[in-house]
Amino acid sequence: MSLHRRLIRILTACAAALLGAGALAQGADADHGKLLYNTWCAGCHGADPRQSQPHLAADNPGVLQDAISLVSQMAFLKTVLSSVDIGDIAAYIGSVATTGVPVLSPTPQTVDFSYQPVGTPSAPQTLLLTNLGSVALNITAITATPADFSVSGNCIGHRNPSSTCALSVVLNASAAGTLTGAVVVTFQESAAPMTVPLLGTGVLAPATPLPIVVEYFNPDLDHYFITADAGEQAFVDTGAVGRWLRTGNAFRAGGAAGVCRFYGNGATNPATGESFGPNSHFFTADPAECDGLKSAYVADAPSWRFEALDFSASQVAGAACAAGTVPVYRAYNNGAARGIDSNHRITTNRTSIAQVAARGWIDEGVAMCVPQ
Repeated sequence: MSLHRRLIRILTACAAALLGAGALAQGADADHGKLLYNTWCAGCHGADPRQSQPHLAADNPGVLQDAISLVSQMAFLKTVLSSVDIGDIAAYIGSVATTGVPVLSPTPQTVDFSYQPVGTPSAPQTLLLTNLGSVALNITAITATPADFSVSGNCIGHRNPSSTCALSVVLNASAAGTLTGAVVVTFQESAAPMTVPLLGTGVLAPATPLPIVVEYFNPDLDHYFITADAGEQAFVDTGAVGRWLRTGNAFRAGGAAGVCRFYGNGATNPATGESFGPNSHFFTADPAECDGLKSAYVADAPSWRFEALDFSASQVAGAACAAGTVPVYRAYNNGAARGIDSNHRITTNRTSIAQVAARGWIDEGVAMCVPQ
């Protein structure tokens, strides 16, 4: 028998020993078994044995004895429990195993609205309630606190085993600041209601909408490009400047620092008849880096030409972004060393940076910070 199959049999025997219905030991004391179960078993198998592998069933002391002998995690019980004790535990499990238990489970475990403008209702978030137990339950009340959160849906009433219902939760922050709350679900079969934490932060909306920086990719060049200019975005989308495709990555601009935008020297190199280049854009919120590139510009050589302050952001404070902002990462294709036009990818999407880094790009870390 393979080790895998033997392990399955051992674990099955252990789980079976903690649940089920079979032949009870003669004269077994279920009350004493409950005490022993709570002392020695509940820490691993839960306070209610019906919630541990409910699809298995056995209350046979012999099976429990085998589990203690075979499962290393239970071996310590050999010197703790007598055969009478084992019979009592099996009797207790058998006394409750057939009664069924309702188990109400939420999905997700926490509802997080992140940042929401004050006075503007959020998009509804779905909260699913599922009865994972073996018997039906009856939901009698569902509330959300504090009043900034609201909940609606048709979950109150009888809920069969394996059934799921949906709630809709909305955040309408009344003031700026962090909000914590809960959806509270009361059901007859439990003395304690089920609570689902709610999180969110109210933020004051800016006087004017912040521009959205959109990322593009050109598969013919293997280059990335960003722009916050809505008019330029519409023009790029027409395809008039090449096969630039939206990647789906975008972030809000905003902050005290202007982001310098450079483009490779477009003057014609008389030796080649082509632009000095590079044929690429570069962005930085670092004033020193911006000034350095401006001063390094040479009209008749490959260099970067300053175009404009494209959008605003915040500088990185040390190695982190300030509260209320998120990092914008930058990766470099190492063009200078590879003999190709230099290009950078600039995005808040850490996974996107990891993807190009896996292709040999240099992860330059956090380049700037923008509003969350």
